[in-house]
Amino acid sequence: MGNGQSNQDSYIQRINRVIDHIDQHLADDLTLSELADVAAFSKFHFNRIFHSMTGETLFGFIQRQRLQKAAYLICIHHEREITDIAMACGFSNPSAFTRSFREYFNMTPTAWRRKKPAQDGGPQASPMGRKELLCFDVEYHPGFQKWLTGKGTESRTVEVRLMEDMTLAYVRHTGPYKGDAELFSRLFGTLCTWTGPRNLIVTGVTPFLVLYHEYPDITPDEQLRISVSLPVPENTSADKTIGIMKFSPGICAITRFELAPGEYQGAWNWVFEQWLPQSGYTPTEAPAFELYPPSPPLASVKTVVDICVPVKPL
Repeated sequence: MGNGQSNQDSYIQRINRVIDHIDQHLADDLTLSELADVAAFSKFHFNRIFHSMTGETLFGFIQRQRLQKAAYLICIHHEREITDIAMACGFSNPSAFTRSFREYFNMTPTAWRRKKPAQDGGPQASPMGRKELLCFDVEYHPGFQKWLTGKGTESRTVEVRLMEDMTLAYVRHTGPYKGDAELFSRLFGTLCTWTGPRNLIVTGVTPFLVLYHEYPDITPDEQLRISVSLPVPENTSADKTIGIMKFSPGICAITRFELAPGEYQGAWNWVFEQWLPQSGYTPTEAPAFELYPPSPPLASVKTVVDICVPVKPL
């Protein structure tokens, strides 16, 4: 690898570190000096560097993240005051929030809530369709609950349980991803090429995760972000191609599927459109993700995958 590519990879890794920090601190008063320190760049040049790497200004990116998060929360938490959501997303002035929201979405937050259905927003979701009433058998176990739905080939099992905090090594992609099996194969390959020689993969044990950071019904395709990742020890260090982040999924609704490359959207739709509205749970703000136990998917065959949605009781 030439020095030019190596230097660019270093810049990308630093920018991803800043984006992770922004994701975790959207409600805070984020400053140029603070974020430049996270990236280890001079504050006098950081805004220009961020723009050159992402195509957005630093504070334009922060504003977009806050508005899109607020729009998502307004959809899924109909009982929550819009002003409270605005404050939780980093807006200190309700009037300024309403004005910015209208400029971005061409409608007020209240009109957005009326227009958008509750519970929308799976990472590969399509527009909401007709919902069927599901029949649940609920089993209660120490530490988790299990829903058994349907019969025969249409049966599904959904577990709701606490998942442990993780340190993840990841490779990130920004842009369209839906239905692109070759893209995912390339991302998994990059991750395995880095983690394998470092003995960070235990064959048959180490799971792989795909985190979906954005809201696909809100965020333009070219700005969607995903992280292909796997758990690593806490003391693992990032390098120029691979980032390291902490991930706290909390309580998750976990549904196992066996999917071919073209079947993922239907599986996500089932979780968000069929099970979730009748479950008594609502999504949290943590990213939804796919968990592959314990190997990455292959582009040409069906793969076992757990679709995991961080949730909390209504």
